[in-house]
Amino acid sequence: MADTGSAPEIPTGLQQYDSYATDPKYQKYFTIGWTAALGAYLLFRIVGLFIPRRSKVWSFVSSIGLWSLPGIGLTVGQLLVIVCYTIGVLACLTTRAKLEENPNRAGFLALAQLPPSSFSPFLAHFTYEKLSPYHRYAGRVFFLCTAIHGGMWINNHLKYGEQILGASKETTGVAAFSLVCILVLSSLKPVRRWAYEVFYIIHILAVPAFLVTISYHTTYARPWVYPPAAFWLADLILRMVRGTWVGQVELSVQGDTTVIQMPTYSKPILPGQHVRVTLFLPTLGIRDAWYSPGHPVTVIPADRGAVLAMKAAGGWTRAVGDYARFASSTSKSADADCAEKPDACPPVTVLAMLSAHPTGGIALPRPLAAYTDVFCMAGGSGASFALSLAGALRGVRRAEVVWCVRSFGSIIPLAPYLARLTAGAAHVHITVYVTCLCQPELIPDIPNCDVVLWDGVGDSGRPSVGSLMKTFVAEVDAKDEQASVAIMAAGPRSLVAEAGNAVARLKAAGPSVEVGYHGEVFDL
Repeated sequence: MADTGSAPEIPTGLQQYDSYATDPKYQKYFTIGWTAALGAYLLFRIVGLFIPRRSKVWSFVSSIGLWSLPGIGLTVGQLLVIVCYTIGVLACLTTRAKLEENPNRAGFLALAQLPPSSFSPFLAHFTYEKLSPYHRYAGRVFFLCTAIHGGMWINNHLKYGEQILGASKETTGVAAFSLVCILVLSSLKPVRRWAYEVFYIIHILAVPAFLVTISYHTTYARPWVYPPAAFWLADLILRMVRGTWVGQVELSVQGDTTVIQMPTYSKPILPGQHVRVTLFLPTLGIRDAWYSPGHPVTVIPADRGAVLAMKAAGGWTRAVGDYARFASSTSKSADADCAEKPDACPPVTVLAMLSAHPTGGIALPRPLAAYTDVFCMAGGSGASFALSLAGALRGVRRAEVVWCVRSFGSIIPLAPYLARLTAGAAHVHITVYVTCLCQPELIPDIPNCDVVLWDGVGDSGRPSVGSLMKTFVAEVDAKDEQASVAIMAAGPRSLVAEAGNAVARLKAAGPSVEVGYHGEVFDL
């Protein structure tokens, strides 16, 4: 046979785009990128443990991530992580891609985001508040990729008159994209705030349904489905191992604050930890009989068991308070008005189910016990975080707890626990700033506690967090080589942001003592 030579090669510009050969490479690039970034962060934290405590250079570098930008609700550190994550996804999505011709690249990138997106909610067992912003924004970028992939494929099918539903691949793809849309819509802040139980149940059911559906949609998904499936299974096993606590609790309501007494709760509690609470409230109807599957609430240690304190701020907390007020009023005579006589409302006994082991806690650079002085700034519901420090503050040299609250009536339900915070500890001092004058004569006597009527001077309507913090740190003996200050803030996002900015200014200026910071936003 005659030698005809080698087959002609198709010019690169005329070659058909092979999605299944090219796009998986960018999945690997993205995975290498986020794992390398995670490793660099862990190395940064490890190196910080060996840096001299009063290093001005290290203080300045560590202060950068604490700044909060107005109107965003994120710190510079959080924003930097989110921006880098988004840029990495967009770079892998658009580099040498022909999305109009074949939008598979977006689908491959969506699959590559499943491991980091599922890793953060699993770690929420240990630090819920710190990881929730990353999980939410990763979910939004994931939705962007699925919308590009699904939307462009549907558009191509419509453009060329091809069937959208009917074939297995198209049907499972539309089903998977529908589940993603349901997850995104149920995660919107109004839904989380007013119907937390709906958000929680949809996530529990829709996530495994999506993993199964996407596995049927394409075989390329299965290697990327295994990690989130493993995290989901590990989450279930962890819940079973930790178990649940079921027992009778007492609800009492005064004003807009509901206190849940748990006298038989005996699990160990660390400062700042929370439990997930489910309350059985049968008189509110079928929907509310098992109200809110696992709402996180900070635990306050007590002499007998533990206590939960909640302010009516959303659907669940408001419903619990309304039920306690309603049940208390029906158990008394018709002329007993609990709204006007808060002490007249007797406790209501209901059945509760809690996660057996509290999770979360304080995330300072070093353990709280390693600091000599503690400053805690709380606002509104953040008082429960401050009250959870009762045992930990006994071992420090000096502690100042500042609580900003709108009315004197909010102090009354928590007065016994404020007194416990200072009982037998002369070095612990509490200052309560009240921004509204109403019935100050009802304030009970709390040892080592000052209640100050704030006149509202200032942009935020409360005392300057930075001024209070700077005054406290200035009183720490800088000549003591072991002196260190733990600064904590808990409450509304605006207060925590102001505290973070104050600490950032303090660290950037080169503090005379070591300063550690932990902020916790009380929000959904």
